[in-house]
Amino acid sequence: RDITSGKDLPSRTSNIERKASQQQWSRGNFIEGKVPHIRIENGAAIEEIYTFGRILGKGSFGMVIEATDKETETKWAIKKVNKEKAGSSAVKLLEREVNILKSVKHEHIIHLEQVFETPKKMYLVMELCEDGELKEILDRKGHFSENETRWIIQSLASAIAYLHNNDIVHRDLKLENIMVKSSLTDDNNEINLNIKVTDFGLAVKKQSRSEAMLQ
Repeated sequence: RDITSGKDLPSRTSNIERKASQQQWSRGNFIEGKVPHIRIENGAAIEEIYTFGRILGKGSFGMVIEATDKETETKWAIKKVNKEKAGSSAVKLLEREVNILKSVKHEHIIHLEQVFETPKKMYLVMELCEDGELKEILDRKGHFSENETRWIIQSLASAIAYLHNNDIVHRDLKLENIMVKSSLTDDNNEINLNIKVTDFGLAVKKQSRSEAMLQ
């Protein structure tokens, strides 16, 4: 149930909450920006919902894993972070990223489907970008054509304009933080890339003057 509105959540989310209901900790579940954030005692509830596959990437205190929804067979990328290893400062960046992703919706910004959180770990269920980083494609291809570059810049500019219109500054734009969900090659061997801006750990929401004075 969405505690911010008192309305029933869609059946899929309700099913997830029922599975986790016996393991919730006292802070309870909540919805921000209609993205379910589900508190559970351990990761067992997630394994009831998803089948985990290949590891897409590893970091010093987490990893990204490809996962398949057992009910819908939809593939997702799950970012699994060990909060204990990360430490308080990194957890704050993660929480900032989660809060911003909950508040945005744009075709060229990575989509956050839902969040699971245990006392020790956080799991971000995000759309899967099967073609990897934009940097990897550039490294393989060597260069982008004028048309390819135009499409990339138009897509990126649209995403950044959307963020700025919502008072969000990314602050860490680079090729490694632009993922490619899919790509199509035309008859001229040019690639049409569906890009997604990711990694909002350093992003900030601009404050009004009155809010800044209270900090």
